[in-house]
Amino acid sequence: MCMDNEVTGKIKCPLCLGVLKQARIDPCRHAFCLKCIEKSLQNKQECPMSRNPLSEAELGEISPTLSHTINMMRVRCPFRSEGEVRCTWRGRYKDFLDEHAKICAWREIKCYHQECPFPQHLWTLDGHVPVCEYRRVQCSLCSVLVRFNQIDIHKTICQEMIITCECGVVMVRKEQEDHRLRTCPNMLVFCPYFRQGCPAKIPRKDLKQHLGEREIEHACMLGNAFHELHAWQAELHEARTQMTIASQRVENLVQTVQATVGEMVAMRNSISNLTATQETISIQLANHTSRGESQRWQIEKIVQENQKMAQMLAQLTQQQENATQKLQMALPQQQQQTSPLNPPQERRLSTPPGFVLPIGMNTNNNFPMQRFQLTEEDQPDRFRTMVRPGSFTNRIRATPAVRPLSLIHIS
Repeated sequence: MCMDNEVTGKIKCPLCLGVLKQARIDPCRHAFCLKCIEKSLQNKQECPMSRNPLSEAELGEISPTLSHTINMMRVRCPFRSEGEVRCTWRGRYKDFLDEHAKICAWREIKCYHQECPFPQHLWTLDGHVPVCEYRRVQCSLCSVLVRFNQIDIHKTICQEMIITCECGVVMVRKEQEDHRLRTCPNMLVFCPYFRQGCPAKIPRKDLKQHLGEREIEHACMLGNAFHELHAWQAELHEARTQMTIASQRVENLVQTVQATVGEMVAMRNSISNLTATQETISIQLANHTSRGESQRWQIEKIVQENQKMAQMLAQLTQQQENATQKLQMALPQQQQQTSPLNPPQERRLSTPPGFVLPIGMNTNNNFPMQRFQLTEEDQPDRFRTMVRPGSFTNRIRATPAVRPLSLIHIS
């Protein structure tokens, strides 16, 4: 880009040394053209000036002031021909980018044909396209599109091209292969007895002569081939016999395998039934075990209760023995009181509330039966209650020689 004034460092790209175009700035505050910095980052991810790591995501826009300064600069059109002829346009840089650069006749532009490597000026492009060597043309024979500079090469392989065979026959190229395999007299072919051992490879036009000259040799070859064929037939017959025997063996094996499979299926069913029976037995055993545990727990409970009852019985027996000893100690005093000098008199006893005296008879029948009468004064109403069975009062005897027969309820 040609400037009317000298380009300063702030608006100058350090890579292309031209005015910044679509300027981008990096974290180091270096400004570059967008295309220049993208091309540099493709080679190496670093700043071209400071060598610090840099990526495209870190690039930012330049300040509006600097952008306005660049757009308002006065420039000359840089497009020119190979000689001294050039465009004479002058104006602002912004106007050049937006308008003049698109319509300038001296602007270089790529040819419409993609393979053409020669750029053209805008005013010469229309004359270059019709005569470009890389333009596509249609073959007059097969209608295939080929490049203009390769049309001669295409004619050497075009299937519709008319050619002349070595034998002088004129034909289309696509028929040449069939002609050589079938009718061309100059084509080298093998002798018809090649499989029987004749190694000759001669032109098709000399084939008849070869057959006439080698007729005896060919006959010997056929005889040898016949003997070999007979031997092969014998081997084939033997092989077929062996195949039949092998087939029978295979059938027997198949039947054996099928029978074995049937037995295995029956065994599997038996195993399934046994497994089901085992599971049923296991369930029943578990039920019996649980019942046995329950019964064992009940037996243990009964045994514990019996032990408790035995302990209570032992305690009661001990208490009875103690009471018996006390009564035996009191027996002499009672005998003295019942002597002939002191006849028995009716006594009124003052007993605790709810006290019951046993009534019985003398086991020796020597003493009369004694009774103890209780008055209402001795037993207030609030103490007239039934004595609890099994209490200590039910086990007291009036005399050691009296057998308890019944209880007197205090009412």
